[in-house]
Amino acid sequence: MGAPHTAMRQLELVREAKLLDILEDSLDPRLEASGVLAKDGLFYVIFDNLPHIACIGPELARAASDNHVIMQEEGHRGGFEDIAYDPRSGRFYVLIESLRRGRSKFMAAVQEYDADFRYIGSSWLDFALDRPNKGLEGLACVHREGQTYLLGLCEGNRGKGGAEGRIPGGGRIPVFRRGRRNWDRVGKIRLPETVLFEDYSSITATGDRIAVVSQASSALWLGRVPPDGWRVTGAGTTYALPRDADGNIVYGTAEGVCWIAPDRVVIVSDKAKPEHDHRFRAKDQSIHVFRIPAPPTPSPLLALGEAFGYQQRILIEHRQPVVHSLGVGGVPPAGKQPRRVAKRQSAFDLVNFQREGHRLRAARVHGRGDNRRQAAGTVHHAQ
Repeated sequence: MGAPHTAMRQLELVREAKLLDILEDSLDPRLEASGVLAKDGLFYVIFDNLPHIACIGPELARAASDNHVIMQEEGHRGGFEDIAYDPRSGRFYVLIESLRRGRSKFMAAVQEYDADFRYIGSSWLDFALDRPNKGLEGLACVHREGQTYLLGLCEGNRGKGGAEGRIPGGGRIPVFRRGRRNWDRVGKIRLPETVLFEDYSSITATGDRIAVVSQASSALWLGRVPPDGWRVTGAGTTYALPRDADGNIVYGTAEGVCWIAPDRVVIVSDKAKPEHDHRFRAKDQSIHVFRIPAPPTPSPLLALGEAFGYQQRILIEHRQPVVHSLGVGGVPPAGKQPRRVAKRQSAFDLVNFQREGHRLRAARVHGRGDNRRQAAGTVHHAQ
């Protein structure tokens, strides 16, 4: 992972904090954050190594009254990669990257929870994976013509693992619709070939706008998928996560992303691995809020080329295409989803992988009524 193209526009940091500073009494000092959901002014964070779900107030401050951990005693115990919410049913979905199904098949799965995060059950996502540790990394919930769909995000390019999956230009998003017991694959979204990410770690969607974050490339892509099909229109816009003064990647473990507002996203970062660049440790196991700069107005010539379906590229050394620093067809994020919609029962039977009978219990790190301590966490604000 080298230095980025310096001309690429960067996201603007609003605030960030280490998760251990916010959840000071958490159950595990190792917090491998892997997904985040913004809902009703709160952030719900899931972890690769823990089944429990953290709820964090928007201040990102220690001792904030909203901070607590929602304990989970049922269902699978690890391997979680992303979280999504269905406002129509009031259900939460947590993605499990890859599980063995049968003797030699691997598939991703989702665990379902009600509006109070009580465990309901689990079901497969009907998409065969080529290996156990390279599966689906992102999850989003969308609606089309009264139907509920889940968008899964493949970690590797063209859905592959290994070296083949690291060849940029092949982002893939399988589309799933509820079946009787599982989620059936009904379509596929291909990201533009100009999205030159080495990997893909999370997806968020609202209306016809989507955003995809890459950990290895430390960048965020914004695009649009119209409601009349599963295809991306235009090339979208790519932003780098903030670099240091020398242009080096510092947000090198970004794992989850979610819209907050039309011009803001929240991102969570995993724990840095021993082989990672030492710079990553300052930002790992953290939660960050970023502002998305408004896209620049394209030149008349660029707009004319886009109207005729051309995608602008620049050829650099070894004649490899890179995304133009100004992007093509820049798309800003959409607004918030409606906050509350009446609940309804699941339309299919859910499979409980673990068949455990324990009831959900919640343990608060800081109770909502505890106002005796002032917020004192390590929160960094952009100047």
